[in-house]
Amino acid sequence: MQPVPYLRLLGMRRSKSSYLRRITEVPIITKPANAWAQVASSPYSCATDYLKIDFLAADLYRQVLSHKTGCLIPDEYHSGVIIMED
Repeated sequence: MQPVPYLRLLGMRRSKSSYLRRITEVPIITKPANAWAQVASSPYSCATDYLKIDFLAADLYRQVLSHKTGCLIPDEYHSGVIIMED
């Protein structure tokens, strides 16, 4: 098993944001545009490889969904974290 080199936050409830501050072992990616800088300093050599695969899979999904629905869907660098109010 490989270690987890980063966490990628896709969405959260505003009232639970304090939990994120407790996690300090791995970087938490909230802005994909800053992800490369965050994983560059990772002690795990697999971090950049995982991030490449993560973005590739997300882009492939976006392209297929966009083709199927005919709707333009923003890419990973332009979509932010979804924050839900309680």
